[in-house]
Amino acid sequence: MKPAISYIVASVQRSGTHLLCSVLRSTGVAGSPDEYFLCKPGQTWEESWGTPLRVAYIERVLQRNTTLGGVFGFVLTWSYFDRVLQMLQEIPAYKNLNGHQLLAADLRASFDASEPEPA
Repeated sequence: MKPAISYIVASVQRSGTHLLCSVLRSTGVAGSPDEYFLCKPGQTWEESWGTPLRVAYIERVLQRNTTLGGVFGFVLTWSYFDRVLQMLQEIPAYKNLNGHQLLAADLRASFDASEPEPA
């Protein structure tokens, strides 16, 4: 399912984020927030999770973790914030957006239409 509403749980490590997210998940209506965009340094999401393209990984995350009511949430911590922005900017639809624009973007619409650029 494609999200109609999405939110970010922005945090720093060791601040109670996992407890908050477990409560949100337990409601059954607030999505299933987790650190979907965390990966090891030097790796990409598609390498970490075995998807052919970065866009395919994001689409999979959205599809599997959006509630029937259309709510999607994810956790983003300061320690890998810059890496998330970098990897999003490597997607052709987002290459010219800055961090503020990326966070405000309607990611759902752009992922539907994005195609990888030829190498």
